[in-house]
Amino acid sequence: MKAMIKNGRICLNALIFTIWIILGMGCTCKNGAYNNGIIIKEIGNSCTIMDRFNNGLIIDNDSAYYLNFDEKCQPEKIDFSKFTILGNYASGGCYATFIRTVSIDEKNKKYTYLIDVNNCGLCSRAVISYNWVLVPKLPLGWKVEFQKN
Repeated sequence: MKAMIKNGRICLNALIFTIWIILGMGCTCKNGAYNNGIIIKEIGNSCTIMDRFNNGLIIDNDSAYYLNFDEKCQPEKIDFSKFTILGNYASGGCYATFIRTVSIDEKNKKYTYLIDVNNCGLCSRAVISYNWVLVPKLPLGWKVEFQKN
């Protein structure tokens, strides 16, 4: 009888371990979002951002900035003589996190804004992010290349 109980516990432990591996180790979850490169900070507060630009967004003046918010909202003030806001809309599943990188390519006169989406979990809930970031002022005549992985 003791041998049957011991074998039953071993089988139960093996089953629990297998389920844990399948559910928990299906991806490497990274907590939160990460900002790399020339990103000064993420722009986001309790305001609802009203755009859905799938091809990237460049905001370099007050009027373009305030058009993206509900009229009841008081977004933070930005000095557009010194800074530009870039947005790179992305979505993922369940516990998705977004790793944001903006780099400078002086030779080609462009910023490159790359979003790496880290999808985690086995649920159907969608996670979206507008991925607005504050960067140094985009020089006149420069372009922005938006990428997603």
